[in-house]
Amino acid sequence: MFPNDEDGQVLQMLKEEGVDFDIPQPVEFAVACPDKRRAKKILKAIKREGITAELDEDEGEWSCYAVVVTHLDHAAIVEMQERLDQIAAPFDGRSDGWGVMVIPED
Repeated sequence: MFPNDEDGQVLQMLKEEGVDFDIPQPVEFAVACPDKRRAKKILKAIKREGITAELDEDEGEWSCYAVVVTHLDHAAIVEMQERLDQIAAPFDGRSDGWGVMVIPED
């Protein structure tokens, strides 16, 4: 059903978890940043594109997290990662995965 790559494996796992693929979901995309100064520039560039984003620092490693509400579609996920790569590349950043908050059913 999904391509045999890392994104396809995550989508298959989400499908098995019961995530509703018929409605748009908030997808969080991580962008790895080389340092705080460039992380701030990447954040600003992402926000200029109209994408909601925030910075996070964990043990000296900086990341920017962009949240996009979209259907869980392989092509859309890959396209957004490529777009974030293009935005972050001038600042030596790169797309570094994505995820969806799965709320367990009671």
